[in-house]
Amino acid sequence: MQDTHGLLEGQIQQLRAVLESSMADAMVRNTTQAQLAELKELVRRMDEAEDAESWSNLNYTFHDRMYVAAALPHFRATAIRVLTQIEPYSRVAAGLLEQRPVAQAEHHEMMAALEAR
Repeated sequence: MQDTHGLLEGQIQQLRAVLESSMADAMVRNTTQAQLAELKELVRRMDEAEDAESWSNLNYTFHDRMYVAAALPHFRATAIRVLTQIEPYSRVAAGLLEQRPVAQAEHHEMMAALEAR
């Protein structure tokens, strides 16, 4: 018997990766200084989040703000649907599986790329 939840999660994660990588150039090109400051503040708050629920809420907001910064409204609409679908799995990973340090390292890498533009 196949693990249908694992297959679904894998497909959604892959779709999210495709969407976010497709938006990356636009994020770098279109992010304003005000948006950059907001993203940096969200990452700082995630660094300081003491529980998985707070971190997960900030993570969702961070990704949404990244999509807004890309200035690609149709991509954002699709990316938000995918982000919402993956959210329950992300919350488990952040809480039970202690994946926050890995995700935070990725967030810092994203910020470094935006700041280096």
